[in-house]
Amino acid sequence: MHQGRYGMLDDSDRYVVFEDDTRVRLAADDNVLASLTAGDYIERRPVRDTVTCRHGAVRRPVTPLRLTRRGHALLNRWQALTPAKPMKITGGETTMHGTSGHTAHAVDKHKPYGRWRVSWLPGRTVSHNQATTALVLAEHVAAGATGPGHRHWAHVTSWAGELDLTPAEAVAAVRRAIT
Repeated sequence: MHQGRYGMLDDSDRYVVFEDDTRVRLAADDNVLASLTAGDYIERRPVRDTVTCRHGAVRRPVTPLRLTRRGHALLNRWQALTPAKPMKITGGETTMHGTSGHTAHAVDKHKPYGRWRVSWLPGRTVSHNQATTALVLAEHVAAGATGPGHRHWAHVTSWAGELDLTPAEAVAAVRRAIT
């Protein structure tokens, strides 16, 4: 037995995250554990005590059940069963496309590092670096970074400043372009 986050635990207790419930529940049913293990949602790891690593950081004890997805350890166990949507900007020398549907095109196809037009900044041309910044900003706003409470709001503020916009103007322009 060892002291766990939710009280004393023995080896038969397991932590499992269910998709329909955001709370952690104890489950000792081997059928549930076997099905989650078969689907690569969980991986058994031994319990370890608190130790100090060579850098002096203290490692906290982990639960007997470490949740993983596709063989990778997850940092946040609440996101175990929700697939991540990667932000990605693709394109060639004269076009760029973001996953949120915004695009940027070079004004002169023979000068790819000259002036660019961004889909959510109509009637305005920007540099290549500003076009990249505009697409990254649009990706974050489309993902929900629309106010001071969001953890990426400081980045949104600085990116909007690079484009000579206030954060509120940038969010409004991206939202207008989405609808």
